[in-house]
Amino acid sequence: LRSLVNYISIFIIAWATYIVLSDRESFSFNLFKKCVYVWLVFGLVQQFVYRPFGSFLISRLWVGYGDRGMSALAPEPTFYAIICVLFSIICFLNFSNEKEYKRIQILLLIQIVLLSRSATIIMFGGFAIMVYCIFILMRRNLASFMSVIIVTAIMVIIVPILLPYITQYRVGKLLSLFIENPALFITSDDSVNERFTHAFFPIHGFCTNYGLPHFYGNFQEYLNTIYNSGEFSEYISFFRNNSRIMSGFGSIFFELGFIAILLVYIIIHDFIIIGRKRQSSFLFCLMFLIVLLNAMPFSNSLIGFVIGNIIYCSDKILIKKHLSCNVTTHI
Repeated sequence: LRSLVNYISIFIIAWATYIVLSDRESFSFNLFKKCVYVWLVFGLVQQFVYRPFGSFLISRLWVGYGDRGMSALAPEPTFYAIICVLFSIICFLNFSNEKEYKRIQILLLIQIVLLSRSATIIMFGGFAIMVYCIFILMRRNLASFMSVIIVTAIMVIIVPILLPYITQYRVGKLLSLFIENPALFITSDDSVNERFTHAFFPIHGFCTNYGLPHFYGNFQEYLNTIYNSGEFSEYISFFRNNSRIMSGFGSIFFELGFIAILLVYIIIHDFIIIGRKRQSSFLFCLMFLIVLLNAMPFSNSLIGFVIGNIIYCSDKILIKKHLSCNVTTHI
């Protein structure tokens, strides 16, 4: 029942978002900034003053010490980073023409890298930037080519220099493990391995079942079968009983089967339309897909909001293009 309601909520929230934005065309930038500042303040207070700050506001809060970062108003640091990524996408979709756009994006980046210190989001974000740079290079103009060369050179120089200084943090440890032996990276850490398990095996189940849905409540049985068969034993170092799929894409592909392709198509197709006006759309599309591949359930209202926002922005571009064509034809 919970899974069914979660999938229904995707449509309802996305539809409501589309209707509201169609009526108002946008929402308050000041309200959005206040949301970003609130999360930033909670993260800063937890970092420098009092770790459990705000714990009474949510059902569970990461207040541990050591190499992991802050969680602000999220249950744990990676979720904090994911919220910041979603805020960044919302900012791009709605407020890229605002004077304070770059400042807000920088504040969100600071929260991801310095406060949440989420190894998952930082490393996947680095991968997204690398793919985006390749995409820029493929455009084959001198400015794009030089920008890719410069960014690559900076990364090659900076990463080895910074690595000894960040090994006390989890992201530094995982990055070191990845550089030392990429093949063993997914089994080097329990959290990494669990995220891999919940992202890979639902997709594997989707493929082996020829795209047919497994429906709800069958993932635990499927994972037990995989684990006991020993077929993928070298890729599984951490295993625990968990009926929920800790991956947005993993859950819809495993439970809904080929129906999930429609949602993925809508997201990518509409981002491509937005990308015709704003080239950086490709990077934000990659980041949104990475968020959905991670432990971000579709039941989270921000996911439905972002999907509705994406559809609205793409439709707005198409409508303007259609009106422009009509005017040109009339003239």
